[in-house]
Amino acid sequence: DPRVPNLDAVLHDGVHALTDVTGFGLVGHAVGLARQSQVSLLIDLAAIPLLPGAFDHAADSVSAGLAANRARYEPAVEYVGTLTENHKRMVFDPQTSGGLLAAVPAGQVQEFMKYCRDQGQEAWVIGEVVEGNAALGSAPETVNADPEGEGWFARIKVSDASQLDALMDRAAYDQYLTTL
Repeated sequence: DPRVPNLDAVLHDGVHALTDVTGFGLVGHAVGLARQSQVSLLIDLAAIPLLPGAFDHAADSVSAGLAANRARYEPAVEYVGTLTENHKRMVFDPQTSGGLLAAVPAGQVQEFMKYCRDQGQEAWVIGEVVEGNAALGSAPETVNADPEGEGWFARIKVSDASQLDALMDRAAYDQYLTTL
């Protein structure tokens, strides 16, 4: 199943960093990767693959894990543009499909994507590594002292929010679940 992450399929020479996206949600794992690599990440929300209906269901409940992830990692996020509450929930939600987040040099992305396809593994480019937050280089405590100002590790933007409108509505999602 190409939707199930296959570690062997992404062990490509160009991968600089790799993490599973599980209980800490996408942002939690992205912040960890950025922190360890001393860079920042710009994540394009519209490029993140979502399960059908997930966006509509985001408003239904807030799990304790989601609330904990937001409390812990949202201070390290700078939002670029306007995101709805559901957009934010999607990137902090611990209920992921267990995908992998890989950092690949920009010049090797196409080769990496082809490699994944050749291995039968789906892959998406959801963002880019950008300059490290200079404020953290000289004063790493800024992430705790000024988390809503200069203390960010990851930026999240929506390049084309209308792409999110194409997701299944709740009725279609419920029908989809019956086919699994």
